[in-house]
Parts: sequence; C-alpha cells; structure tokens
Amino acid sequence: MKNLIFFLLLVIAVISFSCIKNSVIDGGLSKAEVNMTTLDYLKSRPHHTFDTLLLLLHTAGIDQEVNTANQTFVAPTDYAFRNFIIEKQAALRIIHNDENYIYNFDSLKNEIVKYKDTLRMYMIPGKINRADLITPKITKSTSHVDVALQLIESKLYTEWVPNSKPLFLWFSKVVNGFDQSGDATIPIADQDPISQCQTSGIITTTGILHVLDDDHIF
Repeated sequence: MKNLIFFLLLVIAVISFSCIKNSVIDGGLSKAEVNMTTLDYLKSRPHHTFDTLLLLLHTAGIDQEVNTANQTFVAPTDYAFRNFIIEKQAALRIIHNDENYIYNFDSLKNEIVKYKDTLRMYMIPGKINRADLITPKITKSTSHVDVALQLIESKLYTEWVPNSKPLFLWFSKVVNGFDQSGDATIPIADQDPISQCQTSGIITTTGILHVLDDDHIF
C-alpha cells in the first residue's frame, strides 16, 4: 500500500512539474518587426496559411503590389477563399437549378482576373498600425474601395479575467457610410461587412501586415 501511495504521489508531482514547465517555457515575447518584405513573410509561414492567396495574387499578376512601400496589407488566409468557393457554389446551384453544379478552386483561379480589385481591397496606402487607431480609420484601398480599420473591445477569451477589456482589430468594407459599432438601426443592405483580425501589427520592411480570421469570406 505504501508503495502504491508513493507511486501515485510521484506521478502527481511529475504531472504538476510538467504543467508548470510548459506554462513558463512559451518561446518568450513575440517581436513585431520582421526583416523581410510583406510578400516574403507570407511565403515564409511554416503552415502554408497563405498559399492560396499567394497563388491567386500571382495568377492575377498583382503579387508584387503587396510590397508597395508604406502600405498596409490585411491578408485573408486560405480559409477565406474556401469560404467564398462554398458560398458561390451554393448560389450558382440555385441560379442554374442544378444541385450538382461544381464551382471549385480551379473555377476561381480561371476567373481571378475579374477579382483583381477585390484582392486590392485588402491593400491600403499608408502604414496603419494599432497605435494609429485611437478612433476608427476610414480610408480607401488601392482599388478605391472605402474600408475601415478599428479597435473594438471584447470579453471573448477573457470572460473570467476581472477588469479586462482587450481590444481586437477589425477590418470592414464601408457601405453607404461607416457603421458605428452597436448601431442596430442600419438597414441590412447598408451594413458594413466586417471581420476580426487574428493577428495584427506585423511590421515588415515594406509596410504593416494584419491577418484576418479564418471565418472571413473573400
């Protein structure tokens, strides 16, 4: 019995030490600055998060525009294009009255030239970082589409932390005037499509990079 109790105590101690060790060794503080261009940073990601974006930018012939000096790029991940393909296929099946109608990545790639200005909507002249967003920044993308960057308070992920009101970065396309956060009186047709950023404030050698959440739709 003593041996069993000793063994159980030893297991608990090892687990506790492992938990403490893992909680401390976290790789240290992240650095905002990266010594590479925005385009090279996107290419360098180990999990290939931006492969679809990079391929479509290249196919459209505008990949080098991402590296325009002093530019903010709000990057959609590969999931944004997957989300778009799913929605467009569903819409086309209704339009064509064909539940087997196929719209896939090759379909998008073959017509990506038509979406050049949509891709450019994510390119914003000037460096816009979190520190510049004391108030929402409403501006024009390189395709002259009205867009906005803003910080919005949220208790998401910190509900149990008292007095914590973290600010998350949001990107939106402005439709018929900028929507004030929480305004429920705006007609649906005039509501700004808005998406949260999962990463913000990456400072490259050519500009600023923010990364949209995976649920964004291109």
